[in-house]
Amino acid sequence: MDWYTGLYVSDDLKEKKDKIIDKIEHGAGTPGVYLITLPSNEKNLLDILSADQLLWPVMHRLCPVIVGMTHSYDEATEMAAAMILDAHKEVGAFRVEPYLRNRLRPDEDFAIHYPIRKRKPLWRMPFQRKRNV
Repeated sequence: MDWYTGLYVSDDLKEKKDKIIDKIEHGAGTPGVYLITLPSNEKNLLDILSADQLLWPVMHRLCPVIVGMTHSYDEATEMAAAMILDAHKEVGAFRVEPYLRNRLRPDEDFAIHYPIRKRKPLWRMPFQRKRNV
């Protein structure tokens, strides 16, 4: 998955930011965490989804760049609205990606890529054979 370099994080998650990102990348559950992503289609300005939706490998693979992380859906809508209004003030249009690119230094990458890491099975039934990998 790709994470925006200047990730927007709500105040209550700033201390736990790296731990939550690591949990999401390892496929562990993170209840109550909502992510703001770049739009998945042309009709949307931004997308908001629960971090638990990324437990599905398909969602994990298809997820656009994550630009924000909050602790509740209401905070996510407020943060997304603020981002859109700031983008309109600076760029003159409701286009968030150019606004986010302008916020970074020229030498900074737009997004950091974390590859999905498969979790090892925690247990095996007695009748299951150990696979040679």
